[in-house]
Amino acid sequence: MSICGPSAELQALDAQVPNKLDWRYEMRREAQEILPGLFVGPFQPSWKLDVLQGMGITHVLCIADPREAHLFKPRFPEHFVYLIQDIRDADDQNLIRIFPQAQTFIDSALSAGGRVYVHCGDGISRSPAIVTAYVMIKTGLTHEDAFAFVQSRRFCVAPRTEFVHQLEAYRPIILASQTVAADKGAQAGQRANRRGRDDDDEDGHEGDSSMGGGMCGVAVCLSRPPLPSPPTHTHTHPHPHPHSPHPHTMFRLALPTLRTVAPATVSRRTFVASAASRDLKSAADELNHKAGETLKKGIEQVETVTESAKQAADQNASGDLATEAKKAAADLEGGAIKGAADVRKTAKKVGAEFNRE
Repeated sequence: MSICGPSAELQALDAQVPNKLDWRYEMRREAQEILPGLFVGPFQPSWKLDVLQGMGITHVLCIADPREAHLFKPRFPEHFVYLIQDIRDADDQNLIRIFPQAQTFIDSALSAGGRVYVHCGDGISRSPAIVTAYVMIKTGLTHEDAFAFVQSRRFCVAPRTEFVHQLEAYRPIILASQTVAADKGAQAGQRANRRGRDDDDEDGHEGDSSMGGGMCGVAVCLSRPPLPSPPTHTHTHPHPHPHSPHPHTMFRLALPTLRTVAPATVSRRTFVASAASRDLKSAADELNHKAGETLKKGIEQVETVTESAKQAADQNASGDLATEAKKAAADLEGGAIKGAADVRKTAKKVGAEFNRE
């Protein structure tokens, strides 16, 4: 409420909830109805069963200091639903943190047709601040207008200055929450409209299809292809669509072919390796044979030269015998060179054949 008087929103709410009272001092010990079904006041009515039942109370929200727990414990739990919040009447007390839980408690009671009594010690600071926050949430009023609305029903209310500041800070939180909720509702409505249009389109297509025959429903159902079954991990049934098989099905179909081709491939590689091994073994045997023959001839020639040398030495042979010995040595050297060339030639031939394979 501004200095120019109550706002139009507050006046409209006052007109909707015409429960203002002519205030008297003794009423501060009583409970007053702020919104339909929502009462605020001191602790005294919470101790009197007949008073609570006379107001039709079903739920009690108790705002108590931890040091007052023995005074504000639930007295009639078999008759009422209680919610006790440990809140100190101090400037450093955070009220905003309990607003959501208090709102949920009050909403659940009112939606079930119940009535809620919110009280603290004197019903002046803490409980009126909680009820003021609830009025802000439900009506969209500013904290000044909401407090003026509550105070016009319970004149003695006077929340701490710090509590008033928290109520002022809570309004942007309320607006943000309402904006998010409105956006979600709009998105849900758009999705519902899209679903409705899609359903209408489907109905229109079915109607067009049914105009060509008498059995419209049956004709439409039979004209639709069967939906593909979801992919499974079993190995017993092939995919129902052979032209576009599932990757798992393709793998299963390819397994028999792989199992048939793989042994042939391995056998061929084994055969090639065996042939090469046999060729190498034959070449090695041939080289060993030729080397043995060459070595044998060389040994025989060396023995012949040695024997000739001995005979020349024993008989004081002439120069012709020495010349013969030199010739034999030269022949031996030429035979060795020829034998080595033959070995190299054979090795090259075997290597070429192995590479060709």
